[in-house]
Amino acid sequence: MTIFRRLSNGAACALLAFSVILQGGCGYTWRGQEIDSSENRIIPPGKTLKIQEVDHATIYPWLTYRLRSQFRDEINARGMAKWVDSGMADYALAVHVRSLKISSAGEYRNQTLLFEAEIRAEISLFDASNREIWRSGSIVYTDRYENMDEEESVKNMLTMLVRRCIDRMQQQF
Repeated sequence: MTIFRRLSNGAACALLAFSVILQGGCGYTWRGQEIDSSENRIIPPGKTLKIQEVDHATIYPWLTYRLRSQFRDEINARGMAKWVDSGMADYALAVHVRSLKISSAGEYRNQTLLFEAEIRAEISLFDASNREIWRSGSIVYTDRYENMDEEESVKNMLTMLVRRCIDRMQQQF
């Protein structure tokens, strides 16, 4: 028999009330009672953001456009800021791809390729007066892709890199 079947209704209610009181004293909270962390955010709520620049020295001319759209989509999905494509913004983001390495092994005709890819990047956040207010530090993403063409593996890698960059912006420690 469970403990609740052995207890009377009054004892079960007392035990439940005790656990609710205990959770408040131990730092646990019910869903919806979390402390508002908006004062700890890098970008305050309701502010605008744009990409100032994407800097990379790779052989992929489409990398700039892919990174811009990936950052826009991820920032919009997380509700971090109001995105503007051009003009004035409260904050500007600069993306610097420091290195991109891709190696492959296998046969091309049989589609048994294994790509090993690594990308290193750094992002900086500037305020409206073009003063740097935050820098991510080096962000690295490495992965292996099987049975995929090179361009597709780079696109998948960029998606994961952007998520790591935005995660770093949202960390509060």
